[in-house]
Amino acid sequence: MRTFLLVAILVALPMQLQAAFWPGDQLVGDMREYENPHAEGTSWYSAGAYMSYVMGAYDAYESAEVICPPGNATAGQVNAVVAAYLKANPADWHLAATTLVHAALKEAFPCG
Repeated sequence: MRTFLLVAILVALPMQLQAAFWPGDQLVGDMREYENPHAEGTSWYSAGAYMSYVMGAYDAYESAEVICPPGNATAGQVNAVVAAYLKANPADWHLAATTLVHAALKEAFPCG
C-alpha cells in the first residue's frame, strides 16, 4: 500500500507543479482552442486543458468558500466567465494562469 501511495504522489506532483507555473498567455491560447472546437486544426488537448484547469480551480475555490456561485452554475457558464475575463484583460496575460482564473471567478461569484 505504501508503494502505491508513493507512486501516486510522484505521478501527481509534476501535474501540480505544472499547474502552478502555467502562464496566462498559454491559458489564453488554450481558451481560444476551447471556444472554436470545429475550427480546422483545433487542438482538443489544449481545449481540454483549458476546461479542466478552469473547472479544477472552480471546484477548489468553491470548496474553500473563496467564491460563492449559485447552485445551478454550469461548467459552460464557468468557462465562459473565465473566457470573458481573459478577453477583457489582455494586459494581464503575462500573469500566472492561477492568478487570472482566481480573479475571474472572484469577480463573477463574490461571497457576501
